Amino acid sequence: MIRATYNEDGAFTGFYREDLHSDIPEPNVELTEKQWSDHVSGKVIYHFIGGKVVAYVEPARPVYPSKAAARAAMAAWIDQLMAKITGQVPNYERASWPSKAEAARAFVAGTARSDQTAMIEAEAGTSNRTAEELANVIVARADAYEAVIAKAAGLRVKLDNAIEAETDPFKFKAILEDVKVQAIALAAELGIEVD
Repeated sequence: MIRATYNEDGAFTGFYREDLHSDIPEPNVELTEKQWSDHVSGKVIYHFIGGKVVAYVEPARPVYPSKAAARAAMAAWIDQLMAKITGQVPNYERASWPSKAEAARAFVAGTARSDQTAMIEAEAGTSNRTAEELANVIVARADAYEAVIAKAAGLRVKLDNAIEAETDPFKFKAILEDVKVQAIALAAELGIEVD
């Protein structure tokens, strides 16, 4: 006969054979050979619950156990989405986009300062474009990128509000999936394919 000790949650903490062990700690419960074999092999996990040896089913856990985890998951997904838009552009170059956009807009409008003109002309000289061509390309890309950023930020705020209003962590996944569907639809409108 096999006896199993258990903790306050009913999880087994040790196994003892009465023919081998004379001092078996308490509390303990009798197991059949099959229950013991299935349990130690991992085939079936048993616990001692309600005075009975029962197959234990792990309680369901939410995908995102906290609001912070749900927000972090969405931020990571938005970062992946934005990487598809920005492409393989190094961070130092991406950091220059706002000042380049400002310079290009001023250049196109004919109101560029000398430093802005120098910035546009320097890049144009190394990219085999005229300063006018480059400025127009930068303005077009900046307009498109800023529109995407505005929509992505709007979706993130919408998600944040929905997560903040929800108290059940089991519903966080559905909220995230709904916002992802909306983000994918927005990306498709912009000609961006997202998985």
